Amino acid sequence: MTKKPSAIFFDAVGTLLKPAIPVDETYHFYGNKHGSCISKDSIRNRFYESFKKEELKDVSLDCKTNEARECERWESIVSECFPDLKSTAPLFNDLFKYFSNPSAWELYPGTIPVLKHLENIGINWELTGESLQTLTSDCNRLSKANQSYAIANGSSSVH
Repeated sequence: MTKKPSAIFFDAVGTLLKPAIPVDETYHFYGNKHGSCISKDSIRNRFYESFKKEELKDVSLDCKTNEARECERWESIVSECFPDLKSTAPLFNDLFKYFSNPSAWELYPGTIPVLKHLENIGINWELTGESLQTLTSDCNRLSKANQSYAIANGSSSVH
């Protein structure tokens, strides 16, 4: 007989939450503001290639992460997306500020029904992952769906 878990932990971004505007569009908009001429298609390709490279690096680090590693990861991704900029630090800071805003994120359509179902069958859930402090308003929307939902706090570096 299979035993029911007492809790399920979800990595918030990419599982329950997604960017409200596609990443390539956001990167392109902010890149243009900083003088980049890289096309949106090129940014998309560079983003996914760099993201894959960073995932492999995470595996080599036994998938252990912390705020410093997350910052390094996203600075590297931004840098590789915009090779035409002398310095990507100001762009990174603008992207960091943008993605730290809860309005930059939205819930996947099935999120609330799934979480309510888990609670209805007696399974607790919590969010883990990057930047849960910055996703407070989305988390509060989840919490308002049912007051007993718990929100776990993470680092502050979603990009």
